[in-house]
Amino acid sequence: MDSTQHTIDILELHYSMARYMNDFLSKGIVQGKDLVMLDLLRSNGIGNPAKLSHELGLTSGRITNILNSLAKDGLVSKKKNRQDARKITVTLTQ
Repeated sequence: MDSTQHTIDILELHYSMARYMNDFLSKGIVQGKDLVMLDLLRSNGIGNPAKLSHELGLTSGRITNILNSLAKDGLVSKKKNRQDARKITVTLTQ
């Protein structure tokens, strides 16, 4: 298998996983918080809202609400970028 086909296969798997998880979310089986926590764990505990939104197939507004809730619960911390306050880094706290 060449590298181009391998990349295509990975992207197809990623998008089908995102659709699958959205199905679970719509049925209330998995909460958005769970998805964000799992994705942060997979990313060594560090992420940003744009990346999470893209990887999980959730809107930026939904990600913002989830991160605010997780921060309120003390599960993540949010830190603004010094050069660009619009950019946020999210880190697991526990």
